[in-house]
Amino acid sequence: NLIRSIPAAVGVLTAVEDLSMEHNRLKTIAPELENLTRLRTLRLAYNQLDVVPPCMEAYVCLTHLDLSHNHITILPPELFRCISLLHLLLD
Repeated sequence: NLIRSIPAAVGVLTAVEDLSMEHNRLKTIAPELENLTRLRTLRLAYNQLDVVPPCMEAYVCLTHLDLSHNHITILPPELFRCISLLHLLLD
C-alpha cells in the first residue's frame, strides 16, 4: 500500500479493537489515535517509522503490538507502561 499517514479522523472510531496498517509508508502516527482506548492489537509492521508512537500509554487494553520492520532504534519508557502488552514484535 502507499498510505503515508493515518488521518486524524480515525481518532473518532473509539470502538476499534484491531488496527492493521502494515506494508505502508507511514513515518508518523497521528496523535488522535490515542482516542482508540479499546485497541487490543496494533499492527504497524513494514512502514517507515523512526520512533514508537507516543500515544502508547493511552492503550490500556493493548495486548499485541507489531512494530517490526521499521527504523526504530530506541524504545521509550512509555512503552513499558503498557501493562496489558503480551506480544511485542520489533524485528
